Amino acid sequence: MKVVPAIVKHTVYCGPCYDQNVAPVLAKYEADIEKAKTISIFMTSDSKITSRFSRKEKAIEIKDCPDREEVLLRLGFLAVEAGYNALVDVEINHEKVKPGGKYQYTKWSGKGVPTQVTSSRFL
Repeated sequence: MKVVPAIVKHTVYCGPCYDQNVAPVLAKYEADIEKAKTISIFMTSDSKITSRFSRKEKAIEIKDCPDREEVLLRLGFLAVEAGYNALVDVEINHEKVKPGGKYQYTKWSGKGVPTQVTSSRFL
């Protein structure tokens, strides 16, 4: 979540406090994750298709993820959290990192512009 509510930052809750404060936030979070998995994503190469889509919002940027799918899920989650159902001009990048040792790993990053798509043709 972009902004985590203070009430859910505690480590221990009594039963009624959990039911009253944490359960609704957790249910919304899980619903947003499910929506993020099905969000429409248009890469920069699809600009011909998305030329008439609105791009009023600032681009969302995600850095330092372990894989490509997580970058897309996080971008989708932030778009859903802001009330959008699509991402346009999505760019996914990776960088190979080889810290002092002999094993290397890849860091993924990405950015995209959230937008509201109303035509069922694109969803």
